[in-house]
Amino acid sequence: MNGGTAIASERRLIDEAVGGCADSLGRVLDRYEARLRGFVHSSVRNFADAEDCLQEIRLRVTRAIPRFRTGAPFAPWLFSIAANAVRNAHSRTRRSPSLVEDPADSSADAVARLIREEEVGKAKQAVATLPDRYREVLLYRIQQGLSHREVALALGVSEPAARVLFCRALKSLRRTVGGRHDPS
Repeated sequence: MNGGTAIASERRLIDEAVGGCADSLGRVLDRYEARLRGFVHSSVRNFADAEDCLQEIRLRVTRAIPRFRTGAPFAPWLFSIAANAVRNAHSRTRRSPSLVEDPADSSADAVARLIREEEVGKAKQAVATLPDRYREVLLYRIQQGLSHREVALALGVSEPAARVLFCRALKSLRRTVGGRHDPS
């Protein structure tokens, strides 16, 4: 399926979902499942809490889809719902969000994986210390691959503001990794 056909197919499914077709909504959400899962699991410390959050997102999207503005970009709308659900999960658990590894991995090369993940863990800890807004913009841009325009829509800010947030988040992350934490 080429890009234009995929977009038209997704748009058709979204229009059907807005019209009340649960099957179409399920198919659209399935297309975003991996990205949503990555976003939530990178933001919620506990695996079970992250899975609960994913269910909460599906429920919220199901309730909100009738109000989705036809023709609007779907990904930013979906990820703004996801970001709100993640924020609510954090407030419920009273934990600061962090990036998390999969607890189910116990393969023969676990030692090599642990060595690799030590460096990843340091980066995740640095991201976890950032203010919520900076962490969100980094996850949207880097992990989810959203454009600055899509990030702006998801965060409810202008595109220039999204660009500034991204630059400030990177600057703050560099300071944190370099040992000079500056959350401003």
